[in-house]
Amino acid sequence: MTQSNNLLLVRAARGERTERTPVWLMRQAGRYLREYQALRQQYGFMEICRQPELAARVSLLPWQAFEPDGVVMFSDIMFPLSGMNIEFSLEDGGPKVAQPVRTLADTQRICELPQLDDCVVCVQQLIQHLKTELAGRAAVIGFAGAPFTLATYLVEGQKSQELEIIKRLMYTQPEVLKALLQKLTDSLITYCQAQADAGADVLQLFDTWAGMLSTPDYERWALPYQQQVFSALKNKLPTLLFVRAATGYLELLKLSGAGCISLDWRIEIPKARAILGADFPVQGNLDPAVLLGDIKHVEAETKRLIAAGGHRGHILNLGHGLLPSTPRENVQRFIEISKTHTV
Repeated sequence: MTQSNNLLLVRAARGERTERTPVWLMRQAGRYLREYQALRQQYGFMEICRQPELAARVSLLPWQAFEPDGVVMFSDIMFPLSGMNIEFSLEDGGPKVAQPVRTLADTQRICELPQLDDCVVCVQQLIQHLKTELAGRAAVIGFAGAPFTLATYLVEGQKSQELEIIKRLMYTQPEVLKALLQKLTDSLITYCQAQADAGADVLQLFDTWAGMLSTPDYERWALPYQQQVFSALKNKLPTLLFVRAATGYLELLKLSGAGCISLDWRIEIPKARAILGADFPVQGNLDPAVLLGDIKHVEAETKRLIAAGGHRGHILNLGHGLLPSTPRENVQRFIEISKTHTV
């Protein structure tokens, strides 16, 4: 067995029993860290993404501060689109797409991601830097946005709470959305396999906005494309799937082919496992807002989640990303408890 296979987070993602509950946090290298804020005074977000050594430096900030069991690469779900002839910007309100995709002609101007595109090479080099720096002390976590979630930004042109435009498209011009989703899927397979080949220990797929779909629409517009991505990664590395506000779709998430389901805070772990299966690996699922509060409450909630998850197939994490105003000391305590508390 290789060193990576022995890592706590990898073993938990595979559903194995671990000596303690492994932990990492979504957005753990983000704006709550002063060191990150200082770097952002010098570099733009995409500028960091395009410099593997600098991206590795940012990725490692939480490791240097707290030593979580996983280090997620610093990037953005939109990053691979830069190799697909899609012009976009990342702003405080979320991604902005210069030319939204709403016709078949729009889909035809999008190219599939080349295997040696600059963004693919950057991500591979970033993962290799992290593997070298961590030297088996923590898992390197790769990630990508799922086809439907990326399609929402491309069709809407920006972040949208209602998804009005893409839903209109799926009901009036389904052939356009189908063509877009397949092109995104083929490109994401290239992107995710490149991360696996570079040495990523696990990979998380974010389908954040799929939770806005009805069950029939999820089955048609999200699930088949998730399945294609996870099928292409089968036997390469453990995989995780995150869908926000999808507690009513757990049976469908299980059908995706992901090895581990990342839960948001809207469902308790025992209830989720009653649907997924008692031994099905899960990740989560503290409400990120808990870390804004009293440290005693942080301690109590963290211990409760560790007990709920047990020591087989549970990765301690938040139910979504860290909030920018989160006190550093609460993050530290959250991670410390995972390393010391047993059930």
